[in-house]
Amino acid sequence: MRTAGRLVCFVIIGLLTASLSVSATTRVLTLQEAADDPSIDVRLISKPGGGYLGDKVSITVRNRTRGDIQVTARVGDILVNRSSPKQNLVVTKMLVLRVPAGQERSAAGIWTACIDHSLGSPGEGDTYDLAPNLVRWRVTSAQDLLDYLNSLDPEESVSQGRVWSHTDSDDFPALSRNDSTSPLAGYVVPPELHPVVVNPGIPDPLLGTGDVRVTLTWQSTADLDLWVTDPYEERIFWGYRESSSGGLLDADDRCTDHGFDGIPGGPENIYWPYGSAPYGTYIVEVNYYAACSGEGTTEWEVRVIRDGHEEVLTGVISPDQTILVTIFER
Repeated sequence: MRTAGRLVCFVIIGLLTASLSVSATTRVLTLQEAADDPSIDVRLISKPGGGYLGDKVSITVRNRTRGDIQVTARVGDILVNRSSPKQNLVVTKMLVLRVPAGQERSAAGIWTACIDHSLGSPGEGDTYDLAPNLVRWRVTSAQDLLDYLNSLDPEESVSQGRVWSHTDSDDFPALSRNDSTSPLAGYVVPPELHPVVVNPGIPDPLLGTGDVRVTLTWQSTADLDLWVTDPYEERIFWGYRESSSGGLLDADDRCTDHGFDGIPGGPENIYWPYGSAPYGTYIVEVNYYAACSGEGTTEWEVRVIRDGHEEVLTGVISPDQTILVTIFER
């Protein structure tokens, strides 16, 4: 009986060990990417309360895919009222919603401001579709509005008057419905280049590892940067390669220097050696630093390893954009 008991114990330990080695993949999507996916349902509905500013829109996402997703409402996302003519909105604060495979999740409110000076505040129960984010509007007034919104601290209040000072400009595009299901901004976004250069990756033994390790790779010759903020709010990146908590950037890929092997597309790697990573909250971001050879949107992958558990997150990023990839606790 002892032998049988020992065998059962070994089997259980073996199963637990095997489960730790399984990599969970989470797709990181913008609101528009999620709404465009036929296997994902996105519902945006204005809340009661009136007024032009605030957390005015509730969001519900149903994930009918086989994998977990993370949906991000970005600053500059445009919400188009399905009942025209009614108030359209611009997102003023980022919101992240993680939705497991086969499940539905909701968030209380997306922070927005009103776009149309001539229209009243949103009505309760209004529903919204999505137009392209302001980052893709190649007009001065739209870029000035995005710059203003991005200049605000997370706790700083948005001025509705400042928003209207940009949206009332003659060159700010009118929002119009392209068809019954796909509202688009009046300004047509030109097709973007999609590079095909693929980095085969760097063998793991050449990259530092430890209690916490975050690795970024991507599929173009662009210069993407990995940012990781530790529990002491120190951000490690190319300009600050070592934190006081022991975190290190040991691989950096640039337009003119492609790291270990001279091949573009990463990796960039930040890690805390074994026994050194502090406990608390870590924030992982990806920044599109430069196009290098004129690239547009680029696919990326981030691998996060913490205390032996691995998670893989994927997504796309456009020039001059910074994406929140994940926030995790150790």
